[in-house]
Amino acid sequence: MRFHADGPSIPSELLDARDRGNVVFFCGAGVSRPAGLPSFSELAKRVMKTLGTDSTARSRTLLEQPGGAQSLDRVFNLLQQEYRRDEVEAAVNRILKTPARVNTSAHATILRLSCSAAGRPRVVTTNFDHLFERVAKSVPIHVAPALPDIGSVGSFEGLVYLHGRRWNPGPSTGSSGKGLILSSSDFGRAYLADGWATRFVRELLQNYFIVLLGYSASDPPVRYLLEGLQSHRANESSTIYAFDHGGVDEVLDRWRGLGVQALPYPTPPDRHHTVLWSTLSAWAVRADDPDAWRRSIVALAQRSPLQLEPFQRGQVAALVRNPEGAAEFANATSPPSAEWLCVFDRYVRYAQPQRGFGQDDPDPLSLFALDDDPPRSEDTDGTNREPAGVDILSFLEPDERKDRYRRLAGISIRQSNPLPDRLMHLADWFGKVAQQPAALWWAAGYDTVHPQLIATVEWHLRHGEAISDARSDAFAKVWISSGCRTLPEKISIVASLGPRSA
Repeated sequence: MRFHADGPSIPSELLDARDRGNVVFFCGAGVSRPAGLPSFSELAKRVMKTLGTDSTARSRTLLEQPGGAQSLDRVFNLLQQEYRRDEVEAAVNRILKTPARVNTSAHATILRLSCSAAGRPRVVTTNFDHLFERVAKSVPIHVAPALPDIGSVGSFEGLVYLHGRRWNPGPSTGSSGKGLILSSSDFGRAYLADGWATRFVRELLQNYFIVLLGYSASDPPVRYLLEGLQSHRANESSTIYAFDHGGVDEVLDRWRGLGVQALPYPTPPDRHHTVLWSTLSAWAVRADDPDAWRRSIVALAQRSPLQLEPFQRGQVAALVRNPEGAAEFANATSPPSAEWLCVFDRYVRYAQPQRGFGQDDPDPLSLFALDDDPPRSEDTDGTNREPAGVDILSFLEPDERKDRYRRLAGISIRQSNPLPDRLMHLADWFGKVAQQPAALWWAAGYDTVHPQLIATVEWHLRHGEAISDARSDAFAKVWISSGCRTLPEKISIVASLGPRSA
């Protein structure tokens, strides 16, 4: 689902996990760039300038080579050989000192998104700065290698500095030992030799969804983190997500080999990544009050789907993809129009345009598509392929059971199974709008509908609001008297509505 037309699409399972307080954000240097702090590559250049590194030094030579930015851990390893370790760390600490007034809106948004079910922040950062602490002054702090024992406790709260935390350099600071993870030897100790970072992240993966934010796929922290986990994730589905910018295929390919599900968004024209932060801000609004967000989407659904953009139809579809949202949709004071059947039913969205009256009818996919619908596949070999888009009227991942024959229509009566709660809510909504032309037109396209849908419609026809017009009254009589074990009886009622496939 997208919060903005050109923003990244966030999977329903990740949205639902966040609503349960079951997501941990991993934050890299990109999170602090809006506050004016450097990227890892810029940090290396500024450390060299601070230390007065000679142009012929091996560290500078490596950094200036093509692809040198992908070897920053080795660059810092060479710097630690060319200077004392405490000199390098002291330079880093001075560079990362931030003024009293700084933009921490990104950090505030992440803290809102990262809250547990109890409303307490839960963030992991590989940055050294204190900007999260600027926003949440009382948040518990954990500095590596003294990390929370999730394996024993089962959860954690607060802010984890996975690669160390900035300290205040000065004459009383002493020598090295502050533990900033900068060089390849530092990373090797944390993720391989001692392995405390790998163990911590592995325990996180067993309990939470992880979202990488502010990283590129080639960043040393990402590389060590994911390589350290690969051997332990061979048979697990990915619960690691990463926001990244660029072409969709390019971004997906960049992260796929790392076992991460990428969430792409267009490359921004400037360094501010406005579309990403607008998306995260809107997501935080949903996270603050999921019930209020659901009500706002039900209000959006009061409009005809033809009046909405694909990403807005996608928001309504995302709402009814889980039982709570479907109940909110079905119980609206004014039920949304039956036209939403054309959005929820992928066989309607992907129906072929019909030719008639000397011209082509509009493509249903152009009228009712969701923002994540793939293009219609070309049936070049004459086979009937299933449409690729999601079918809201069939069982989905959040539904409690996955029996094969669970759909509101188009199933064998003898093979139908009881509907899950989500589809029962949609059946209840259909019963309230069953006399609308769009509902009649949709139902007439199927030979059978689910018995529970029939029962729901019959109940609404007997006990719902009075039916005033003769057309709906005729429909009620046919529906109830026939029992609607099959639906061809209704075709004569809706003949004037035109062909089902248009």
